[in-house]
Amino acid sequence: MIDHQILVPVRGPGGEVSYAFHHALLQEVVYAELLPGERARLHAAFARALSARIGDARADTPAPAELAYHWDAARDWPRAVPAMIEAGMAAERVYAFGDALRYYERALELWERLRASADLLKRAAECACLIGDFRRAVELGRAALGGIDATRDGVRAGMLNERLRWFLWESDDRVGAAEALAEAERLVPASPPSAARARILGHLAGIAMFAGRYEESLEHAGASLEQARGVGSRADEAFAMGIMGWDTAMLGDVDEGIGLFRSALAIAQSIDGVEGLGLGYTSLAVLLDVVGRTEESLEVAREGLAKTRGLGLSATYGALLLGSAAHALLDLGRWEEAHRATREGLEREPSGRPAVWLHLNRARLETGRGAFDAAELHLRLARSVDDRLGGTEYRNALLAAQAELSAWQGRIDDCRAAVAEALERAYEGPPEPALGWLVAAALRAEADAAERARARRDAGAESEARSRGGDVADRLVAMTSGAGEGGRPMPEGLQRMLEALAALCGAEIGRLEMTASPDDWRVAAEAWERLGRPFVAAYARHRQASAILAARGSRGEAETALAAAHQTALRLGAGALLREVELLARQARLDLAPAGAAGSGGVAGGATARESPEVSAITRLGFTPREEEVL
Repeated sequence: MIDHQILVPVRGPGGEVSYAFHHALLQEVVYAELLPGERARLHAAFARALSARIGDARADTPAPAELAYHWDAARDWPRAVPAMIEAGMAAERVYAFGDALRYYERALELWERLRASADLLKRAAECACLIGDFRRAVELGRAALGGIDATRDGVRAGMLNERLRWFLWESDDRVGAAEALAEAERLVPASPPSAARARILGHLAGIAMFAGRYEESLEHAGASLEQARGVGSRADEAFAMGIMGWDTAMLGDVDEGIGLFRSALAIAQSIDGVEGLGLGYTSLAVLLDVVGRTEESLEVAREGLAKTRGLGLSATYGALLLGSAAHALLDLGRWEEAHRATREGLEREPSGRPAVWLHLNRARLETGRGAFDAAELHLRLARSVDDRLGGTEYRNALLAAQAELSAWQGRIDDCRAAVAEALERAYEGPPEPALGWLVAAALRAEADAAERARARRDAGAESEARSRGGDVADRLVAMTSGAGEGGRPMPEGLQRMLEALAALCGAEIGRLEMTASPDDWRVAAEAWERLGRPFVAAYARHRQASAILAARGSRGEAETALAAAHQTALRLGAGALLREVELLARQARLDLAPAGAAGSGGVAGGATARESPEVSAITRLGFTPREEEVL
């Protein structure tokens, strides 16, 4: 074989000579010709040779994956199982959770009796959860519990229930997660203090926090923090501090709450906790957005992406962070960056909640751009995942995005269907801006429908639109406005957001009832400009210009408001709004070019042209843009 160059000599660093195949294809041919028994014997001999190197300072230590492969191929199951487990643990240490899961799964296949494999099942479930395979994580978690006698080993069963709580929560089985946690609380004694009890109390606090019961959450989190510090459990200390930070911020002391949250993140970084880092950064980005600190939310999302890069979290926490970054960029009017963030996130092929969040934000972007077919596609994809998960925390935001798309398209029935679903959902918790956006989109659609009905002299359709709009205002606005229970304080940024939404909804109600004044739209526009939300502000400026023209007010003021909307729409690439702005300018013969600029942006007549009564009426007839232009 050496003479024919099948094998070639290879000299090692110490001068020793070994032999290797001249080409990998030759190795594959020889291997394929071996009988099964010969293969097993050769793999076993190779595994023994590699095992002999362990502890020999003169030789390279073999990788655990190599040993696992050869013992498995040798069919030496007693040695293959621990080798597979060691290989899985080695993969976890370098954040290769997908590889770790494969090794653990293979070990479980080889382990015929699972009496002692609960810990292995738990580790496999954790890896499955970290790579986004939540269904498999739940299966493995339940299998781990099946191997434990809770009457004889209650604490161990309790902690497995606590882990099952995580897997169920991520799969959006919130009821199941709460039940698993309640079982864990029952099984793990309150004294003596333990890390297990601290962790359970921390997650009880998390469930209360998620429901908006911040005072109750603070109480549980404080007890968790006390136990965690008493037993020196740094990971549980960080988790409890993060919950306390969220509660404190939502109860009005935002700076104190954010400080607590950042301290928790610092602990997670110091102990290199993968789950803690991923959860911490994603949660802090969301919290900052909720309290109205959108720029900071974007910074944290990007910081989290940098910190978690290389930790094997790209399709889970990494995708969530990209979704949060896209959400912030959309609100801030940085749409090209939002496009890049959603594209990068979707290229990671996320599943579960991260997929919903990314498709949802991409749909919002495409709606604003006027690419309605693309928006519908992303909404369908988001909704299919959300339905499969039984409805996530993004469901109200999905309904709001669907209502907004339908409003732009003039599809009143689809918008009403989204509203009806929202009204059927039991909602308990803190004020949610997503519901406010749903109200605004629904009121806009009903106002448009009423205008079309009035133009057709269809009293029945107009009455229906006004009735439905009133119902939306009465029932959904109550879910999204006001302070918390008992008049408790609210973060200033959240309060300002809700006030801006109230101004927008109020102006739409006025348009529906034919009572809106240009000042209503001016107030709404200014509220959104102060919040740094250019797209919504531009929409309000467009409506302000239309209201001025309808009231036969100052054409100069109308032109100024419409030109501001036009400039923003151009900068953002907001095709849907741009079409409406330019249509109104053509009808009213207003000049959209900035003062002193050459030309009028293609609008004939300039600001001196008079608007006829017919033009004002045509804007509400419901014709296509070309039909309106001809008329």
